[in-house]
Amino acid sequence: MNRRDPPGRTHGHVLALGGALGLALAGCTLGGADEGEGSPYDDAVIEVMEDGVADGVTPVEVEVSGSAGARLTVVVGGGASFLQPDANTTNEKTVFLADEDGDGTGSGTAFVTSRNEGVASVFFKVDPLLGPVDISFYPVRMAAATRPTGFAPGMLEHGVCVALNTAAGKIEVSEVSIGTITTSAEISATAPSGLDCPAEEEGGRPWAGYAELEWISPAATAQATVRYMNAEGETLLSDTLALAGVQFAGYAVSAADPVAKPSFVSIQVTFTYADVGSLVGIPAAGIEVEQRFIPVPEAEDFVLGSSSGGTGAENDPLIAGADGKVTVFFNPGYPGTYAWFVTPQGGSPEQLTVEIPEPPAD
Repeated sequence: MNRRDPPGRTHGHVLALGGALGLALAGCTLGGADEGEGSPYDDAVIEVMEDGVADGVTPVEVEVSGSAGARLTVVVGGGASFLQPDANTTNEKTVFLADEDGDGTGSGTAFVTSRNEGVASVFFKVDPLLGPVDISFYPVRMAAATRPTGFAPGMLEHGVCVALNTAAGKIEVSEVSIGTITTSAEISATAPSGLDCPAEEEGGRPWAGYAELEWISPAATAQATVRYMNAEGETLLSDTLALAGVQFAGYAVSAADPVAKPSFVSIQVTFTYADVGSLVGIPAAGIEVEQRFIPVPEAEDFVLGSSSGGTGAENDPLIAGADGKVTVFFNPGYPGTYAWFVTPQGGSPEQLTVEIPEPPAD
């Protein structure tokens, strides 16, 4: 709280204006009271309840107290303005001091906003030196924290909590260096559930608002260009946020024993996302898989097909089912042992073995 008690004021202060103007005012009081009465500004006090943020919309409460029933006009400088100011002004506000306790003293409030970083002074209109109190308006600032929330083919999904020192407006993301990200989000005074949010920084106005984004990326870090827009649609900040997440860890791959039939040999392969931090791996549903063999089969019909329809060639991938499994069918007419390399989407090649048994002797 910021409070300054004004000095006492008497008729003699008016004479200090000097000359004809001072003489003309000598029989009047500053508050417009009758001669012989004190000015309502004599015991008036301005108090600022907190500092502000320069978003142009978040109000800072100013309390004016003094003699009950007085109407006092306050002025704010530094490019700030009042909510519901006096007519034809933006920086003047007449405050009625209501006697709520019946003790002869009254109080009233005004609310100040600013788009300008820095200090704005609030003072009584009759004299800029009477009761000046400063409001510090901090610049809009933001920071981000991430948490892995799920899997995607070759990538991890991250929830991103963006914390700001304002609870009004929204953010828009124009660019992210790696992966994809939500392009816009409204700001709320409530932190998103289940996400890690940035710790409050020393100094300045504490975090007041939060926005939630989803970032999907194969990498652990990225840079995002984010701009803040206030509730009136004005862009007041453009900043680059560092996103620090978790690296995609690949897949666990396993193959079942081959099943030999007269017309084919089948092998079922299971793909599971590898565990990452607190995320437990789940079936890698819907991922694309390419495959190759050593030695390279000479026959084009070595692979007859798969449960997903593809052959695993470069432009005809295998597709894992909802359970992360895919079955590959091989031609039994090409017996031998083959090194089988399967490459799941966004992952590294995994080596398996295909054994095509010799056909039974007649």
